[in-house]
Amino acid sequence: MKKKILSDKNWWTLQILTLFLVFFLEFSGPNPSRKFRSSIVGASPSTAETMMAALTSNQERETDEESSTLSTTPEPIICRQPCTSNGVCDSKSGECNCNPGWMGDRCHLCGGKVKLNSSEGWLADAVGNYTVDSKCTWLIEAPSADSNIRLHLKEFATECGWDHLYIFDGDSVFSDVVGVLSGMTRQDRYAVRRVPELVGTSGHMLIHFYSDVAYNMTGFNITFSIDSCPSERHDLTCSGRGSCVLGQCNCDEDFKGTACNVPACPQNCEPNGARHGSCNKNLKRCECFDGWTGEDCSQAVDSGYWQALKIGGTVPPARTSQAAMVDTRGRMWIVGGETFTHSRHIDMVATFSPDFSNPDVQGIWRPVRAKGEKGPSPRFGHSAVIHEDKIYMYGGTMRSGHVSRELWALDLTTLIWERVETS
Repeated sequence: MKKKILSDKNWWTLQILTLFLVFFLEFSGPNPSRKFRSSIVGASPSTAETMMAALTSNQERETDEESSTLSTTPEPIICRQPCTSNGVCDSKSGECNCNPGWMGDRCHLCGGKVKLNSSEGWLADAVGNYTVDSKCTWLIEAPSADSNIRLHLKEFATECGWDHLYIFDGDSVFSDVVGVLSGMTRQDRYAVRRVPELVGTSGHMLIHFYSDVAYNMTGFNITFSIDSCPSERHDLTCSGRGSCVLGQCNCDEDFKGTACNVPACPQNCEPNGARHGSCNKNLKRCECFDGWTGEDCSQAVDSGYWQALKIGGTVPPARTSQAAMVDTRGRMWIVGGETFTHSRHIDMVATFSPDFSNPDVQGIWRPVRAKGEKGPSPRFGHSAVIHEDKIYMYGGTMRSGHVSRELWALDLTTLIWERVETS
């Protein structure tokens, strides 16, 4: 009898604890189903004990699983250095994986070779200052060999005379040189005279940057575009003063030039408020009054002036370090010079014959084909004079790099070169 009483007390105690547990689970944790809770309340002591044990075991198992899940999930690893847009962070190693052509712990320095074949884009040497002893190469590819590629300098600041940017019109260093840049051209608010566009016409453009081991600066930021119109600025079409049609600029009424960057009538032909001419809007130029000349009619004829001539004939390639002289007939002779080209042959000699009586063509260029079996090799940096209908040329630097001690004479009548022996 005593045993039964104790069992009844235990049964009521268990029922009370069960109700408390159900109430607690209702408001504070994951809820068992109503059917399961009602089954516990109405069950016999042994059945209730079994169901409570199962419920407790299930709760402990869920807790253990949650703890196991939390303990096995790896925490994300942040890269030791924040990666730039030129790479991505490897969460396992904590290092930046750089895109091709970039290096450094943050992928912030150029390095190696990069091929660019989009219709427009940009290239730079670094995020911040470039590193010393760097060698970086970019190859821009256009979809067609007839396409042009235009470069614009947004920023350029390198150690003058030591760190250089080489630009070739082609896909190798043996292609024609478009330019070699070094020094400070544009940086923040500082700017020298705006560098014009650098244009390639071969469908490829190779750009190589080299810096020495001593000093570095902020470097460069250059934009490129393929088959676009000329422009003074990279972010404007036709300098913002015209429209682009098939690679040619149609300029607004008040501007002219290939890039629409030249005022049609500067200062309305009234320099400093003094009226020296009138604007011809059809021809887009100033028609100056007598005694005045120039784009804006500001140059007094009596004081002398420079004038850009309208020329015809076969214009020789641009060159430097050539020799130039004028003969007794008023013709200008140019001999030799450096053109920075490897693919095109140039004539050693060319003449320019002026004709100021013709307002349409004020001079003719002609190449000179020398006769005879002998002649000097191409060179630059030489000296030359005209004496008694002969051009005498001495010295110069050959394309091989050797400096010459030769003396040559060109007869202007027979156009035959002759080696002059000296003692």
